Amino acid sequence: MYPTMVDMKKIALFAAGTLFGSAGFKLLSSSDAKKVYTQTTAAVLRMKDCTMETVSKVQEQAGDKVRLQIEFKRYI
Repeated sequence: MYPTMVDMKKIALFAAGTLFGSAGFKLLSSSDAKKVYTQTTAAVLRMKDCTMETVSKVQEQAGDKVRLQIEFKRYI
């Protein structure tokens, strides 16, 4: 009932995965990582604001063009 080579490989892979998972968790919860999360979130929110301003401008311009076309058709 000795473990075979395949069993030992599975055990080694499990142990390595657990070790790397623990190290990764510690890395992701570090203060440097939290700073990166905060900066990334702030950048995304700034990008959203800029995008919404652009969308609003495009909508206003499109509305103006539609109004001009309607008025132009009235005079024809």
